[in-house]
Amino acid sequence: MAEWMIQNMSDFTTGAPSPVMEEAKSDSQGSAYGPLVTVLRTFFIALNSLMAITGNAFSLAVMKSVDTPRFPPSSKLFLCNVILSDLAYGAVSVWYVAPSALNYWPYGQFACQLACVCLILANFCCVNAAILITVDRLLAVVYPLHHGIMIPTKRAIMAVVLATFLSVSETVATLANGERISYTNRVVLCTISWDRASPTNLPRLIVYSSCGLFLPAVVLTVCYTKLYLVARRHAQLLAKLRRNPELAIANHRAVKMCALITATFLIAWTPYVIVSFRNYVTREETSPMVEFVTSWVCLCNSWWDVIIYFFMAREFRKTAHKLVCRPWLLRKSQPHHRQTTPSNRQLRYIAGNC
Repeated sequence: MAEWMIQNMSDFTTGAPSPVMEEAKSDSQGSAYGPLVTVLRTFFIALNSLMAITGNAFSLAVMKSVDTPRFPPSSKLFLCNVILSDLAYGAVSVWYVAPSALNYWPYGQFACQLACVCLILANFCCVNAAILITVDRLLAVVYPLHHGIMIPTKRAIMAVVLATFLSVSETVATLANGERISYTNRVVLCTISWDRASPTNLPRLIVYSSCGLFLPAVVLTVCYTKLYLVARRHAQLLAKLRRNPELAIANHRAVKMCALITATFLIAWTPYVIVSFRNYVTREETSPMVEFVTSWVCLCNSWWDVIIYFFMAREFRKTAHKLVCRPWLLRKSQPHHRQTTPSNRQLRYIAGNC
């Protein structure tokens, strides 16, 4: 990883075009799209960036205002970590609006390398943040009376720091051995070309797919299965004690939301991993439309969670409604009093009569 950073910094300072930049330029010129396709994909990337940034920024404001025992400080910290990671996705996506419109990368090779590193780092941060919030919810359900003692705020901050360090380590492992990264116009991303005949691509692809999909999918599935069984048992017990079978359905809402988040994560990332392995095995490129869709669906996952929070988390929805309606309610609640202070003419008339 350090090798290509030094190489590209030297190219940036000397002004000499690097071989990777020449290769990316030729690839962009050879795969330029027509005006209609260029406009449509640029609009899609811009809309995706806007949804990710505004949605997750609004989610941060909502989480700051949420005040309920169901969101203790540790859970709010873990959830904010997820939202910040998704927000980073949106920030990185903004870089690709201009290249999509121009059909080439205009920022230089070092910026392309940096964009790829940020994208991979944001991916691992999102995955590890999702695992943290899942484990936290599992402990809150299994040990409801000891959850605050088991995960205080300081311990939660330490867990977030360790998860970030793990994400950085996974990013370094993915980009090890100085593999060159270039801009691919058919995907509109600065990324590793998995179809290249490189001996380091296979271990790099295994690390990336294992840390980014397979292992998190196993951990999330096991946690949510345990969470579902415990929540179901608690719901049945409450329903028997209160003689209200509808409580069992109400208590499954949080489990359904977590399961939906996991399902969208798998739906977003599984096609990309399959296409990447297919490109490595066959040493051939997939059709541009397939590569573009499978790559950018992963980035769309950064704002899907916001929609899930809003429709399936009652506290989140109530707080969001209050934040949106607060300015309008404040203006409506202000009374419109008529002017009661007498004018100068009225004062002179009163003084004359006295």
